[in-house]
Amino acid sequence: MNYNFEKKNDYLNFVELKFNECFSDKGYKQDKPVPITSKIDNTVDFVGSKISSLKHYLLDDNIPNEGVSVIQNCMKLRALKHLRDDTSLTFGSCYRGMGTITKYDLVRIVNDTFDYLLNEKYLGINPEDIRIRINLNDSDLNDAIEKIDSRIIREYNTEDNASYQHIYGIENVTGRNFNIAIRKGQTDDFFDCAAIIVMENDLEKLAIDMGIGNSSLSMCYFNTDNTVASSRIADIISIDSMEKMKFADSIVAVSTLLYENILENSSKHFRKKFRQYLHMLLYWKEKFNISDYDILDYINKFLELEYDCREFMNEEQYVKILKK
Repeated sequence: MNYNFEKKNDYLNFVELKFNECFSDKGYKQDKPVPITSKIDNTVDFVGSKISSLKHYLLDDNIPNEGVSVIQNCMKLRALKHLRDDTSLTFGSCYRGMGTITKYDLVRIVNDTFDYLLNEKYLGINPEDIRIRINLNDSDLNDAIEKIDSRIIREYNTEDNASYQHIYGIENVTGRNFNIAIRKGQTDDFFDCAAIIVMENDLEKLAIDMGIGNSSLSMCYFNTDNTVASSRIADIISIDSMEKMKFADSIVAVSTLLYENILENSSKHFRKKFRQYLHMLLYWKEKFNISDYDILDYINKFLELEYDCREFMNEEQYVKILKK
């Protein structure tokens, strides 16, 4: 890697900017992200992956020939139930999923993805800092990576085969993938940051789904133990323990849902999830003896970094939220 970033925000801005540049250069249609609470995908609560905002292209059979790219805000609820216990977490609740959907042209998307990762014009990652993790039985996937830089080590069947299968919530549609792992800092550890997935049914290969997690790339670049410690909130709060990670994750989740006007959402279920995150935030606020003024400051600073939203909330609005 030929760059040096000290702030997580600067690095995340960089990988997102270069993603849009790369796939725009290659002719992909750049899609607009949808709100996490949009219910664009009725198989999930919140948008938990960028494919949720792109599925409709496959369902409507109108994937453009040039392909579609998106950077989509995502929220997964797996961390929520562990935000007060002793469980160590690798993934936080929120991240941005960068990815594409294309018609079945496997070689093209493989080449485009590795160009984004390897080309000095974009990320410029050293090939020796990348691993391809693939199922040896997937002949089409193995054929597609054949001409990718030979300095990138291939790891075959390193996980149970089930980990290479995807379920999309679409009748009879599944996915087979290989993963792309990136070296964590200067260590010998590699972390899965991207996947290229063949979407198919019993009769034919339907499309290619490619996804890269911005916080996973950042986690490798900064060699942190979890994605929250490599996210924008880590430029605001020192995350030096699992407890601080859970506190910070609560702030991120609460801030993100407030930004999407969650308290006015018609779904009682959505508002309930927000209140659960808010209770976690208040729990850690008391644990660390942090003032309401500081919490409000953290929320505003995070939303300014994440969404370029300045002075989102004042003290009066914050107090009203606490009373709801």
